[in-house]
Amino acid sequence: MSSERRERSWPKSDGAKPIADALGDALQHLGAQVKARPQFSTQPDGPRQRGELSDDNKSARSKFTRRKLQWIEALCYDRRVTHQEFRFGVYVAMRINWKTEIWIISDATAVDETGIPRTNIYNARKKLVELGWILIGRPNKGAPYTYGLCNKNVDELLKLRAERRHQRPKKWSGDLQGCG
Repeated sequence: MSSERRERSWPKSDGAKPIADALGDALQHLGAQVKARPQFSTQPDGPRQRGELSDDNKSARSKFTRRKLQWIEALCYDRRVTHQEFRFGVYVAMRINWKTEIWIISDATAVDETGIPRTNIYNARKKLVELGWILIGRPNKGAPYTYGLCNKNVDELLKLRAERRHQRPKKWSGDLQGCG
């Protein structure tokens, strides 16, 4: 056996070539047949890059995000929800897809990602469904759960919080002392 290392000679890019051309040259060098090289525009009004949203999608996504954050805030104010139920609810809410407004996950994955025991996840899911915070679906016994957020409690709890805030006596005078 020879201990010599076999060196590959890759085509060198002078830095002025676009990435697509360098990639095409490398693929041709390896024997692959490149049918057409992608054309990228460097102009600001050129085609959108992957992951970039149109104005309509940005608006829809921001509305969904606002509703999701209000949902999390209202869940926090619900005194019937325990700490682990809140943790599981936030875990579900943070992963809901903004286009489909659902999320599909197995209990085993939820246990791995949150560190919450399986029985507590089962109890939290059951309690959040009973209280009307989440919607769940499951096509059959072996399939993962499909989660969705239910917004029926949000407005009620945010109004209740505002009423409680106005009923509390104001204790803060507005000037900070001892911070100088």
